[in-house]
Amino acid sequence: MLNTLKPFLSLRTLVFLFVLCISESLWGQGGSNYIWYKQVPDPNNPPYWYHEDWGVLFNYHKPAEKSVIDTQLQGMYNAGQRRLRIPIFHSRVAYTGAPLQWATVLNSAGGMLSATHEANLRNFLTKLRQIGFVQVEIGFFPHGNNDPTGWPAWSEDYFQENWGLISNLHPILEEMVATTGLSYYIDLMNEAVFPSPNDIFRSEYPPGPDGDLAYQAAVVQCSIMQQYCWSLWTNYVLVFGKNDTVGFSINVDGWDKKIRNFRNIYGQCPGPYCNGPYVLSAHIYSQPGSDERYRFVGLHNALNANGYPKENTGIIIGEAYYNDPVAAANFRAAVTETGRTIFHVLQWPVYRSGAIPDPLPTTQFGEYLSRGF
Repeated sequence: MLNTLKPFLSLRTLVFLFVLCISESLWGQGGSNYIWYKQVPDPNNPPYWYHEDWGVLFNYHKPAEKSVIDTQLQGMYNAGQRRLRIPIFHSRVAYTGAPLQWATVLNSAGGMLSATHEANLRNFLTKLRQIGFVQVEIGFFPHGNNDPTGWPAWSEDYFQENWGLISNLHPILEEMVATTGLSYYIDLMNEAVFPSPNDIFRSEYPPGPDGDLAYQAAVVQCSIMQQYCWSLWTNYVLVFGKNDTVGFSINVDGWDKKIRNFRNIYGQCPGPYCNGPYVLSAHIYSQPGSDERYRFVGLHNALNANGYPKENTGIIIGEAYYNDPVAAANFRAAVTETGRTIFHVLQWPVYRSGAIPDPLPTTQFGEYLSRGF
């Protein structure tokens, strides 16, 4: 006779099983951040490259550009990429698409894209799935006055516009799942996690009036970003839940302070108000004396210390150097050392040297594939 199942599972077991279900959709071959399809030598800043006139989503309705983009997508897929991060740069300012007018930034006035750019998003995502891609990360990159990192004070007007854009585009993403099977997750704002203003100290800045101003500006900026993240996270979870989001991606520079501030954004963990994302997106680039392994291990330790153990919280590498053998080896070593999962890697179009790959896009991905990413 079969034993009767216990009627209740512990909360910890339920969380583990739920994270396991989510992880199944995230685990696998990664890919690239795909933003631009062309670049030229920057006429204002040689020898650097200028690519802002050739944003993928901005220009996808144009037949010639669509053909180029579709060909590039097929090339990335043929090279083994299966996931893409699609940054949505947006601003209330209407960018015209004239030369040197940043034809990357989409007009988000009123929390809506234009009919053309909304159709571009739908058609682009449909094409991804037709080629064979399995998942996208949609990252929101507010630009200009919509970017809260530059606000001198809290702006409810721009906050509501940014929130409106996310909430208005969410049904399109759900529709893609239903009609094409392309899954998604959302980065509510690129690299939006800053330290708490209470973790900023005058002693960290140079003496004198300039240091005073820098310290005061940092406190204001951190206060605004903490409020922005908390408010947007609260809205999003209330309306959509948290199954399809990584919250806010994090640049791991200064990771200790940023992870400590999770308690003011997502709630204190562990505890009754713990409400953080199940999966986090980390952007990890090496610095002198601090390679990817070192930085990932530091991030892992900070997460453990702040209530995000490896059993409950995996990592997506949302940005890393392009097809980089050293980064790939360091990430694999970090997983071995910590036991914390990296679900996949999404490379950014930049070499370790700081150079931009030419031509775009970042087709090659073999170094990460060879390490299981």
